[in-house]
Amino acid sequence: MVRTVEAKKEPLVFTGVYYGEFQAAESVAIHVPDMPDTHQLTVDSVLEDGTRVKKGDVILTFVRETLELDLRDELEAIEVARAERNKVAQGLDEERINLELEVKRKQLAVDRAKLQVVEGVNLISKLELDKAKLDVEKAELELELAKKALKTFRQKRANALKVEDLKIAAAQRKVDAKKEGLELVEVRAPIDGVIYAPYTRLNWQRTKVAEGVVARPGDLILELPDFTKYHAQVYVRQRDASLISVGDKAKVRPLIMPDRVIEAKVIKKEDFATTRNERFRTETAAGNLKEYLVTLELDEAPEQLRPGNSGRVEITSVLAEEAVQLPVIYTSKQEDNSWAVTYPDGSIKRVELGKTNLTHVEILEGIDAGETVRLPESHKFDRSAKEGGDKPDKS
Repeated sequence: MVRTVEAKKEPLVFTGVYYGEFQAAESVAIHVPDMPDTHQLTVDSVLEDGTRVKKGDVILTFVRETLELDLRDELEAIEVARAERNKVAQGLDEERINLELEVKRKQLAVDRAKLQVVEGVNLISKLELDKAKLDVEKAELELELAKKALKTFRQKRANALKVEDLKIAAAQRKVDAKKEGLELVEVRAPIDGVIYAPYTRLNWQRTKVAEGVVARPGDLILELPDFTKYHAQVYVRQRDASLISVGDKAKVRPLIMPDRVIEAKVIKKEDFATTRNERFRTETAAGNLKEYLVTLELDEAPEQLRPGNSGRVEITSVLAEEAVQLPVIYTSKQEDNSWAVTYPDGSIKRVELGKTNLTHVEILEGIDAGETVRLPESHKFDRSAKEGGDKPDKS
């Protein structure tokens, strides 16, 4: 018996079923605080999921011991820097005293040389007098050099002490940073809310925050979600993603409430695909499958629902409002890569295909709604069919 089907004109619909996770549409994210020179922190305590908190309550603490030891080291470093400055200043003071004494000695030498000229002007020979005058000039030159050395030293001293002061300031900044870090080991609630620990990446590993877990500055550790509005997030294959559009309707069934169906709609579809290996830092063959993240907005927010719950999501996309369509298996690809259908009498008619879902395809040209076709045979498309010799009259 030959199987036949009648082309119908109706909406061409794609329905995809996926499993995803619910997230609060709005949530206050709490991240590991950024502490200078601190690359890892260990969680000491954290409140349980579902704990109601008030703004300012301590919701998580980090281990203090390492930061306290670091602070002690920095305090010692600043004392060393201060001692080094005192040592440098003392050495500079000694050098200054020596230079000042040298200036005084040179001044005395000038005075003494001038006195020799005055006292010997009428008592010594002209040659000796000229020599005494040269001694004055030499003494004055040496005095000038001594004064210049003292002046240059003042700048040297200022620069040297400035360098030591900068070292002390740098050490002080490290001390202040460690003290600030110790103040941040207690994480407080920024608003009133309910504690939720998402499954997130902490220190490059996907996990939930708990006592003893190591985290890095900037990692997401907790959330204070708003339970009045939810999103559902699902990952879909590339083929399915091409059929899903923003605004498509969906039905969501939370696994925690299997008898409850919630209406939803697609509000976002990511522009770039990712793999499971990329998202979960795994290396599996199945993890290389490319997927797009699709986000849906739920019309309701049941009280039992919580972020992190899973659910079944059925997305319905209308690919064409009024489409002449056939089941995909009733079309056949020809040798010239064109497509055709087979009439009940065995004749073949070329058709132009449009959009397709998993089971049906849109016929853009070639047949009209109401025409009947049968399953194609396995024979090749013969020349008479190519030339249209056995095609029935469309009218």
